Amino acid sequence: MAGRIPVGRNPASVLAVGDTVFVGCTGAGEVTAVPMASPTAAAPIPVGHQILGLCCDEARGLIYVGDYFANSVHVIDVALQSLVGTMELSALGFSGRTDPPPCCTFEPGAGRRTVALALAPEGNLLYCANYGTFDVARVDLATGEEIEAFDGVVGPRQILVSADGAQLLLAGVGGEGEQQVSDLYVLDRSSGKRVQEVPVGQSVAGVAQASDGSAVWAIARDDGELVAFDADWNETGRLSLGVGIDTLVLAPDEKTLLVGNSIGGQVHVVDAPSLALLNTIEGLASPKGIAVIA
Repeated sequence: MAGRIPVGRNPASVLAVGDTVFVGCTGAGEVTAVPMASPTAAAPIPVGHQILGLCCDEARGLIYVGDYFANSVHVIDVALQSLVGTMELSALGFSGRTDPPPCCTFEPGAGRRTVALALAPEGNLLYCANYGTFDVARVDLATGEEIEAFDGVVGPRQILVSADGAQLLLAGVGGEGEQQVSDLYVLDRSSGKRVQEVPVGQSVAGVAQASDGSAVWAIARDDGELVAFDADWNETGRLSLGVGIDTLVLAPDEKTLLVGNSIGGQVHVVDAPSLALLNTIEGLASPKGIAVIA
């Protein structure tokens, strides 16, 4: 480990944009901007309440920020490093879903609680995976208004648009008993219909995909396994890394996977094609977010 950079309380998400790293802090309701050329000049950006999801819109020079307890998505201008807007979500969510299961209803907070974001490749829609209503909100970025939502997954952790743009990949850990989730959900991006459930293992906490769609990786938190699939969803490999793995990132060179274990305080470095374990970084404090700086 090369060093530590002080940021806000309880950092839980991280996003690298150019030469700056943005860190979402759940305890302070802020995003810390860390210039990598001078990390000691890190500066807080007051945003909201409990920050979890971060998503970059390069075309607009914006970062979208999911606020778990504000039922909204905040907007940060990358150049100004300041809050420039907020898009509120409906409290009702997907019209076809009944009340959330008792296992996952808790206070404080009410309605939807956004945890993960993904931008449509066309740049016109923002997808927001939510607790509470366990659905996927869709925000029209031209108007800032929400349009009809999709049904999602209990305990969502990550949402990706597939490499071909046709599908949404939705990772969720589930809840208790019958609400446990062991499959990666694949949704048709046009209709929101669930078209496939891909077996991974207990509590699917993360997903990554190669830019050409040739490979997908997912992690099962409670089984402690990293699983690889080909473009047709055939399993091609499985690596045991230990219970508690709940963060998965594919490096920009697409040759390396980074897997964080918040229980063990580790980040595993894995060769993506072979699933060979290359290195393990120890001594971390419950890592929750990983960004690779080129």
